[in-house]
Amino acid sequence: MFVGASTGWVCASDDPESEGWTLVYQTDFNSDDALVDWIPLGKTEMRIEDGKLILSGPGKAMVQFREPLPSDQKIVWTAAWAPTAGRGIVQHGMRLRSNGVEATGADVWPALGRMRNTRNLIAYFGWEYIARNNGPLPEPGVTYTLEATMEGRHVTLSVDGEPLLAGDMPFDLPYESFDSIYLSGNNSLLSYDSIAIYTKPPTQKEIPVTTVPEVKDTAVQALLERLADPFAEDYMEANAQLLKYLQAHPESDPGTGGPLSLTEASQMMTVVADPRRARPHRMGRTIILKADLPQNHPFWAKAVLEYGRCLYWNGREQHNETVMDLGKADLRLLKERGYDSPVLAAYLGERQTWSPSHQPDTTGAPAWAVTQIETYIRILDIIGWWGAHRQTPRGDLGGGWGDDVEILRNWGTVIAVGQASPEAEATVMRLIDGAWEHAYGGLQGGYMKRIEDVEHSSEPTADTQPVGLFLQPDDSKYVERNRKLLPLVLDKWSALDPQGYRRMKSSYIGLEGAEMSPSLEGDVPYHTRAYKGLTWLTSLSDQPDVQATMLEIADAWREATLREEGGKLAGVSPAAVYWKTGQLGTGNTRDWYKTGMDWTYFDYNRNNQTRILQLLISAYEWTGDAKYLEPVEACLTRAREGDSLSTVPVAPADDEMPSADYQRWLLSQWKAKGMFLPLLARLSQGSGVHLGQPSDYSFGGKQASLKEQVAAAASHFQETGDIIPVVDMAEAAVADYQLTGNPEAVTAVSQAYLDAALGRDFPMWTSEPLSTDRVYIPTANAVYTLMTGATGGWGDPLPPDAAVSWQFPSLDFAVLAHRTSRDSVSIRLYSFLKKTAEVGLSLRTLPKGRYHIRYQSPDGSESVQTVTHDGKLQWLYFNVPGRTESRIEISPVAG
Repeated sequence: MFVGASTGWVCASDDPESEGWTLVYQTDFNSDDALVDWIPLGKTEMRIEDGKLILSGPGKAMVQFREPLPSDQKIVWTAAWAPTAGRGIVQHGMRLRSNGVEATGADVWPALGRMRNTRNLIAYFGWEYIARNNGPLPEPGVTYTLEATMEGRHVTLSVDGEPLLAGDMPFDLPYESFDSIYLSGNNSLLSYDSIAIYTKPPTQKEIPVTTVPEVKDTAVQALLERLADPFAEDYMEANAQLLKYLQAHPESDPGTGGPLSLTEASQMMTVVADPRRARPHRMGRTIILKADLPQNHPFWAKAVLEYGRCLYWNGREQHNETVMDLGKADLRLLKERGYDSPVLAAYLGERQTWSPSHQPDTTGAPAWAVTQIETYIRILDIIGWWGAHRQTPRGDLGGGWGDDVEILRNWGTVIAVGQASPEAEATVMRLIDGAWEHAYGGLQGGYMKRIEDVEHSSEPTADTQPVGLFLQPDDSKYVERNRKLLPLVLDKWSALDPQGYRRMKSSYIGLEGAEMSPSLEGDVPYHTRAYKGLTWLTSLSDQPDVQATMLEIADAWREATLREEGGKLAGVSPAAVYWKTGQLGTGNTRDWYKTGMDWTYFDYNRNNQTRILQLLISAYEWTGDAKYLEPVEACLTRAREGDSLSTVPVAPADDEMPSADYQRWLLSQWKAKGMFLPLLARLSQGSGVHLGQPSDYSFGGKQASLKEQVAAAASHFQETGDIIPVVDMAEAAVADYQLTGNPEAVTAVSQAYLDAALGRDFPMWTSEPLSTDRVYIPTANAVYTLMTGATGGWGDPLPPDAAVSWQFPSLDFAVLAHRTSRDSVSIRLYSFLKKTAEVGLSLRTLPKGRYHIRYQSPDGSESVQTVTHDGKLQWLYFNVPGRTESRIEISPVAG
């Protein structure tokens, strides 16, 4: 153990050591070797100065012990916010261990401060909150003495000797030790004067392995036999019956030899195994169940299954293979005990194909059509399954509204193809309308009520109501819902800077306004998500006042992106613009690439660059004014300049902007990931503006190896949950199709993904994911783009540009729609049916006007319809012969 120099401070406990506590570490940060013991984590900036430990940035500082310490601990520290800090939290946590293995998600965090605007004192275990108390907000510039204690189940927090929080966890912690203590200021500048850490051995408990006594009650025995299989489909029903019976007949509850009675285990299992409860609600209880149940307990196998499942999906969300492997190790215990099921096989890598609900006769059909229809049907099956098995009457899917709504970015594009699967369409629409009525208390004001960071506060509205506007354009309620954002933007969230540009004021916004503090004040690219509904309204309906406001915002970002200031090049979007002065940066930084805000994803990165370019392209599409393309062209020109990929350095792993030679860093970001291909397709086909060819930007790999690359990326996704490589390849292939009209690349991508991922392990797409936003299918946008003539998937500021949508009598049709220009589309339509069937087509986002719709049947005969497109759904019908390919050409009427 190591103990630094001591200093005097006030302790809530007059003499901790007399109460059994042992001092294991203390320092006043005056000794030269203090940094030896302290380690900055994440992007924390840490320094020792004038006897203080000073922390800033979105991370933690950690003191790591050489040997594990007993898990009961007391920590006393003195800390103060900087006088200019308007937001933050003082907190500590510890990394718990059991049998030498780190317990994922088991940090305990007593905390004091303004975290997420809650003004709460919070303590929690994993994701299980145990106490909240609206206490006084600590003031910047004032030094406080804080003491936090965790002793068994009991957690306390006091400030300056006054107890402010005390709570008992609903279970014992099943851990023997900890090996690290974290301190965190969480994005406000904090200074620590001193710290002391005490420990004491916890009361040891024994968890015996025993045989459950024979159950004489035949009703209980019958239910236990049903619960013997943890993979049984009726498990929850049987458990509910058991719990109800035991509560009515407590004398029938046999002893189990463990800390939990059968009734207690059954009650906890109702939460652990509920398929509509997301990972955050499960983790703590699964840990307790697994630790407290003897191996012969009736619920042991189910506890192991749920614990392994939680670890696997927690690791997959974090892209952490180590945690995923810990989960699989527990699941192998079940395999060794003789349990078997398709679910267990999927987790353990025994890949299984699954049959879609409908299988057209593909004999003699072209390869592109076969791959597309199989992909399309499988995705609809997955969406339909969630609607039938997981969706609640409120419309949510069980992952929490924040995660549930995100999936519409992926699922919504498939539903936009047209009317073919009523079940899948109903699932999506229930989610859209359910979020409006129920998400975070309802969105009737147009936005989340409480103030949160814009990346998360915007999702419930942005991911749902604009999609409803596009899927059901004739329903006026979606126009009305999206319009509610207009007064929020004008009156509460934005203001004119001294130069007259409209800037958003804060990265933390809600229905009541914006949180104003120097560390948060700035207009950031993520705001495009907050006013996404207005951007889509401008493109999809006639709203002159909305368009005027959106052009004000686009003008502001055009100016900031073209500006050369502080080393930023023209065409590169800044991370933030300060609304009070119009300078690049925020209220407390003047870096153009770094904001210093709560989340690092507000800093410059390729996604934020794309958001601004999409906004400017949208403004060009609304107005035809070429000034909005000047920043886009400057950016693409920059991407074509410089060294070849072979000499451009690989971007840093944490995507942090280097202090020098950032132009080369930009090139490595832009070129290596092919980020401009979708924008290039949108400009060339959707806007008629040509700014180069794919070869000008060094995108992707060699065409001959594309299929192998995607197969490897898809397999990597199954193993690690890392979906980004597959998404990048799918987007590049789709853009290549829209630029060339050749479906070969996108067919190769889709087929490789079918073989490696989508066509295998149905449970991993349906019953198993604990985070609903993980049910993301990269080739969904490929289906949407090819079948509708869109130039790519939609984004936050970039509205959909699907040329057509369809009414199919059944899932027996494949489409290649190539948008050859802004107002012309060439379509190949293949029918897998044996007989002629009627198919409906409607024009969608083509410019309003008169069009010739020329249908050419396989025998060479033609028919032409002339229609007036007014932006509303208007269906045209064609009799399509079976097992053949028909052609449809859409072009504007001359003059």
